Amino acid sequence: MPYDPTVLQRGRERAEQRMTETVVAGTWAMRTVSGKATRVLVTEKYSGIARVANGASRAVSDRDSASQAVATQDLRVDLPVAAPMLTDGDEIDVTGSTSDPALVGLTFEVTGIPDMGQVTAHRYPVKEQT
Repeated sequence: MPYDPTVLQRGRERAEQRMTETVVAGTWAMRTVSGKATRVLVTEKYSGIARVANGASRAVSDRDSASQAVATQDLRVDLPVAAPMLTDGDEIDVTGSTSDPALVGLTFEVTGIPDMGQVTAHRYPVKEQT
């Protein structure tokens, strides 16, 4: 069966329909503004729709960190394929969500590169910043 690029395009459109969050992605730094330390955007790489989701595994794993049991779950942030590529250490701020208001205000750090090629979205592995 020959390759049909319209199938991939339809998949990308459907993936974007599921992107219910708005985000700003880039690099931030702490700066002194009016005498207060403030986190400010230094380089904006992307601003637009996204999807915050569980990672490849929905399983929650237990870790023993400094003799303290901690439950963790893989997270990812999906961006449209047309969005500029992010790199390790970039941060993603959730500025809005039509599906879950609890996501607004969260910040995630990119911890790897997404799969690329014939994909419907770039799915970045992330960890939540506290």
